[in-house]
Amino acid sequence: MAKFSPSSLLNNSTQVQLITALEHYTVYLKELGLAPKSVPTIHVHTQLPQAGYDAYMEGDDIYVKLDHANPAKVIHEFSHNVLLSPVPGEKDLQWSYSAIEAGVANYLTADSINSPLLDSVNLMERVPIAATRHTWVGGQSEGGMAWGSYMWALRENKYTSAKATPAIVQAFRKLKPSTPPQDYQDIFLKGLVAAGLDSATVNRLLVNP
Repeated sequence: MAKFSPSSLLNNSTQVQLITALEHYTVYLKELGLAPKSVPTIHVHTQLPQAGYDAYMEGDDIYVKLDHANPAKVIHEFSHNVLLSPVPGEKDLQWSYSAIEAGVANYLTADSINSPLLDSVNLMERVPIAATRHTWVGGQSEGGMAWGSYMWALRENKYTSAKATPAIVQAFRKLKPSTPPQDYQDIFLKGLVAAGLDSATVNRLLVNP
């Protein structure tokens, strides 16, 4: 599932809290037909090797700032280990895939803990998808917030978790990063409809929060 680096700054009780949260999350994922691809190592630092981040995943390593080492943040980063597929070519050209993947990571984290409040992200606050920078980092940042809030709106405004979550997972499975990039947004939205969500709601919530 996950392990902590020997130099972790976290005390034992916080490590137990995070591991327990990840254990519950892996059960949740299994019910959706998902599973982690490896056993990541969690590194907790006061300052991260890459500046400008509160947390990120690199290979099989999750890096988290000490003051952001909470279940929602760690679960979100752990989700990338579950969701991300290898991306061919220039990563920035795959910004749209990056955005939807980060959005699903945000949504699944929120759905699993039954709360839209994820560390510094509130999925109740809609973010326009058009605001996403056309870079891989932009996809992971603004894109993840935009798509995550869109998916949460589907769950809260129209469907229950029992209906929306399997549809979101099924639609995401249809995204296969390729060169040249595909129209991932179109594939994802059509996947939601194919999974049983009505097209009127899927399209209305996209442009009219």
